[in-house]
Amino acid sequence: MGTWVAVANKCKEILCLEGSPVAVSLRKELLPGVEIPKERFTFCQFVQQARVKRKVLQATENNIICCKGASTLGLYDPPRHVMSGKRDAGRKVKDIQAGQTLQSEIPRITAGVFHYVIVSALERTPVDPDVILFVGYPAQIWRICQSAVWKDGKRLSFSTSTSQGVCGDGVVVPYLTNGLNISLGCTGMRVFAGYSEHQMIVGLSVARFWEMSEGLEATSAGEYTYPIPYETYEATPRLPRAWTIMREVTKEEREKLSPEILKKLELDEC
Repeated sequence: MGTWVAVANKCKEILCLEGSPVAVSLRKELLPGVEIPKERFTFCQFVQQARVKRKVLQATENNIICCKGASTLGLYDPPRHVMSGKRDAGRKVKDIQAGQTLQSEIPRITAGVFHYVIVSALERTPVDPDVILFVGYPAQIWRICQSAVWKDGKRLSFSTSTSQGVCGDGVVVPYLTNGLNISLGCTGMRVFAGYSEHQMIVGLSVARFWEMSEGLEATSAGEYTYPIPYETYEATPRLPRAWTIMREVTKEEREKLSPEILKKLELDEC
């Protein structure tokens, strides 16, 4: 698993992450030697323990206390009182009908396909993951998304209803689409698992993760670094950093730049 160690450390270094990226592996069979907690936790607590404490844990239908999370991950069929809308009506949404719509539109893995979920710090994952999660501040998530665009420049689209934010938005959507998805989180994530109100989540399939990690390293070699070097909002943006946003570079402005900067910014023909 040396590759995962190297790429996890690189991501932590470039993004200045608080904690580790989290590897999630959906499995049909038990993996011997991986801890199965006797206590029950929400899935977002499993993720938090992996991220903060670097734990390697095996979640099952019996030790995930949140039925919404366990059923979204496909460990069993969603309970009737969840799909009926009763759990959310008057609390999260206006009424029963809205509750039914809320749950019916949440992407789910077919029940019974998987029976175990291994959740671990990426650098300690005992198996190749299916999805990799990052928990970070908006600017860190922005850098991940910016890096995911590196390969082809295509726009990103996100799917959320603010319910099942870690299990559904963070894991299931990237898994089913083989893509990337941003989550604003959910009630369980904030209330039970202690995620900061300033934090967001992004989940990536393994294929999308490798594309992103290539872009992360490539863009970090230039001016796109984190923490972000910013200029005051009361000063006019200056060259050379302002080059990409300017309509044109005047002769007077060019004369103030060194030949090295001119060459770097490819302004010789402007």
